[in-house]
Amino acid sequence: MLGDLDLEVGVVITGLFAETTQTMRFYNDNDRELEGNLTFPMPDGAVVCGYALDIEGDFHIQGNVFMHCRNDAAHAAVDTGESNVISGGDTHNVGHHYVVTGNVFYDSDHVTLFNDDLKNVFIEIQRGNVWDRVIIALDFFDASINRIGAYVTGTRAARKGILYALLDPTAQLQDYEAEGKNAQRLALMEEFKSMPFPAVWDKLCEKAGVPVGADWIADMESYETEVLSTRG
Repeated sequence: MLGDLDLEVGVVITGLFAETTQTMRFYNDNDRELEGNLTFPMPDGAVVCGYALDIEGDFHIQGNVFMHCRNDAAHAAVDTGESNVISGGDTHNVGHHYVVTGNVFYDSDHVTLFNDDLKNVFIEIQRGNVWDRVIIALDFFDASINRIGAYVTGTRAARKGILYALLDPTAQLQDYEAEGKNAQRLALMEEFKSMPFPAVWDKLCEKAGVPVGADWIADMESYETEVLSTRG
């Protein structure tokens, strides 16, 4: 079990509203890592408007809480820098656990998109050769959009990101870096950005027997009409 717990509570009252801040410090006096769940009871009518977590000064995670909004995988309201954690965190190659998060969103549309943030995450996994130490998971919220559309869009985006990373000329880039050919390395990285990735993705979909391009949208609409509409 954990050791001592320090608790500080502060309250600021403004009109009819009271903002309560609680700071909890947990100490692990054991010679091993511990895992657990924090239960935080709240009175009726109370909402969480922010949070922060600091782990021995090495990792600091914080964010805000938003409601009734639409955001993409990168949480456009904050730059979380996910790929930097992958490339710069495990300096001793021992497979640490990392938590990367940004803001918390309630009642929101949250769909993984094939954007630069997603590409960079998978590129760092590829260039660091840590596929065997990474677990990829997706999460979806469907406050107002078709949940099948959210699921398929996010899943295809993640698969695109993985394929994009696997096509990266990692070995050649590493050779250039080892030889001190930084100009060549930079030039190849730039050329890679404009290579015909969509053609490779479409060919992969064709070989896998799944819809190419936006053809899957018609299947989604049929499913929505024939299945989802009957569920009430």
